[in-house]
Amino acid sequence: MAQIFSALFFTFAAIGASLLLVRMLRDEAARVLAILAGEELVHARALAAPPVRVRVRAWRGPAPRRVPPLRAAA
Repeated sequence: MAQIFSALFFTFAAIGASLLLVRMLRDEAARVLAILAGEELVHARALAAPPVRVRVRAWRGPAPRRVPPLRAAA
């Protein structure tokens, strides 16, 4: 009984690994074809992953307040 479960487990593991490998190779093939077609590398990377938007303002501190210059007494 244990041999059946072991055989099933390794069969499904091999199928899953081969599917992951095929998907990875297909993505790489799309990237290589995009480069060979004359597109820039930036566009080829855009095929692999969508761009990430980063809010820069959240990492900056508050703007320093402007201190008015002191005036001389009359």
